[in-house]
Amino acid sequence: LAEAGRWDQSWELGQLRDRERALVVLDRGTRLDVDRYRRFTRAFLSELDRNYRHVGTVGKFELYEPDPLQHERRVDFGGELALVGWSLDAAPDLKPGDTIGLTAVWQSQKPLATDYTAFAHLVAENGQGLAGDDHQPYDGIYPTSSWGAGEMVRDSFTLTVPTGATPGLYAIEMGWYDQATGARLPVNGGQTFRAAVLPIDWEATGSDSVEPVGALFGEMIALQAYDLQIDMEAIHLTLRWSADRYVDSDYAIFAHLVDPQSGDQVLAQGDGAPMGGRWPTSLWSPGVSLDDVHTIPIPDGLSPGTYEVVVGLYDPVTGSRLRLPSSRGFRCPGQYEVVLGYLLLRFGIGLRGIGRLCLRSLRGFRSPGHLGLRYSIGFRFTGPHEQKHDHKHKNSRRTKSAPPSPHPSLSLRNAASLDVSSLNRGRAPHILRVP
Repeated sequence: LAEAGRWDQSWELGQLRDRERALVVLDRGTRLDVDRYRRFTRAFLSELDRNYRHVGTVGKFELYEPDPLQHERRVDFGGELALVGWSLDAAPDLKPGDTIGLTAVWQSQKPLATDYTAFAHLVAENGQGLAGDDHQPYDGIYPTSSWGAGEMVRDSFTLTVPTGATPGLYAIEMGWYDQATGARLPVNGGQTFRAAVLPIDWEATGSDSVEPVGALFGEMIALQAYDLQIDMEAIHLTLRWSADRYVDSDYAIFAHLVDPQSGDQVLAQGDGAPMGGRWPTSLWSPGVSLDDVHTIPIPDGLSPGTYEVVVGLYDPVTGSRLRLPSSRGFRCPGQYEVVLGYLLLRFGIGLRGIGRLCLRSLRGFRSPGHLGLRYSIGFRFTGPHEQKHDHKHKNSRRTKSAPPSPHPSLSLRNAASLDVSSLNRGRAPHILRVP
């Protein structure tokens, strides 16, 4: 009746999409021989495969339970097939010998004459394949040439991490090929689609000496903590991220040095994909933390003043930023970025032109009056003028005072010496005196 247009099955399809039924029972063989049984349309069975998984057989009945996909994203394979979505079943602390489960829902884009073979491979960062699962759907019982146009079919893969796998990041790459010719269906300008990035016997986080943050961007990506180091050339940020849920897009991270006195003008930046693109946000698993390093170069000719270090996330395609909560009691310019610290640049006129650079880091987004971890840098500038001072040093050379150079701007690259000290929380910032 539905195929003849005499029965509206939209309510049935809607129930499957919403996974309203806790259990769906089919006669055995219905899914793999649709034309024979003809009790359900391909549209019904497609929605069943997309939203439910087969959990067992009882007598002559097949049982299905709700199983939403972790990732729902359409990926085209040569105009023949498409990936509708996929889910990953893997321990967060994978070790050699562990098993990885992968579920995929495919869709035919037109009637197919070729029986394609699907594959999922575990690949190291150097491109070496370590494990693979190649097969036709349902082990060839329901080949792609039997699928109807637009039909969706659920498939599963099993991969075992080899005992010789070295610690590091590994990818799961998927695709299709014609077994007769070996030719693969093209996808995204290549021949494989990266469906997962997994750390195997490898910690994605480093030192525990980080400052807690706890900011949630877009209600899905959390900046848990950070560490900040500074030298004559740059500000070095380590940002610890995690995902609260599965993310659909690949976001980039911005790390900016801004001047709040000029409308948050960006003076320097260290933007980029997390871990240099090795682990995109769309492949983060909820609860897994990772450390991401960004470097902000300190510009030459930086005038004395107070500058801010801010970070956030944005979509590199649209440029739109992920929003932060609006009611937190800390400064978030435009509610799209977090202020991690203040860069305070001063002159010490009494000490031979000593400048003082102090980076004050916020703890837990408290107000600037409640700053915790502090950094200070002392440096001196060589020049024609020397000034008498009372700082005792065995190599100090006392001369008659001369007008100190006003030094309208400072360049860390001209500093004769530099020191960075990380102080205990709550103590006054250390001031380095350089003779």
